[in-house]
Formats: sequence, structure tokens, C-alpha cells
Amino acid sequence: MVTRESGLTMFVYFDDRDRVAAFEFGNGADSETVRWSDIEPLKMPATEVCDRIRSRYRVVSEDGGYTFHVREMRIYLWRPVIPEDVADPVGQRFESVLLGNA
Repeated sequence: MVTRESGLTMFVYFDDRDRVAAFEFGNGADSETVRWSDIEPLKMPATEVCDRIRSRYRVVSEDGGYTFHVREMRIYLWRPVIPEDVADPVGQRFESVLLGNA
């Protein structure tokens, strides 16, 4: 695990043969960006992230809406809570994006 001064956290996960299996980025601060194409999954509203990805790939909601999985790209998006409504600021953005095999 590496935590940058900004608060952005990066994890590297290994499989049972010590090969890299996945990278995970955790939300830290607005001063750094995790970007995939035109999508900033840790800064943009979760609904917008999913809508943009859905325009290209199938997005599967798991865990009742806490986790979203893009199987073709091996991307997982996670948030700790689901907002109660659009005015609720908690859970509006993803806090983690994992690339690889979970």
C-alpha cells in the first residue's frame, strides 16, 4: 500500500504465485486524478460514472448498489454507502476503483 500526501491510496494485490492480480486506487483528495478515458471515477458522481461506462460496456450492480462491476474491463467500483436521495452527499461518489481480478 502506498498513501500519497494528497491522501490518494494505491494498493497492489498479488495472486498465489506472486503475480500482480489487481491494482486498487482509493479516494484521497481532489488534487490527484484517477482517469479512464474521459471518466474520473473517484471525482464524478457515481451515477454519471456508471452512465458513461454503460454507453460502452455492461455494468453490473452488486451488493445492492455498493459495488459495480465492468466484467469486460475487469473494473470494480465501490462506495461505502448508498445515498438516500440525490440531495444526500454521502455515497454520491465512488471511494475505490479496482482494476484486475478481485
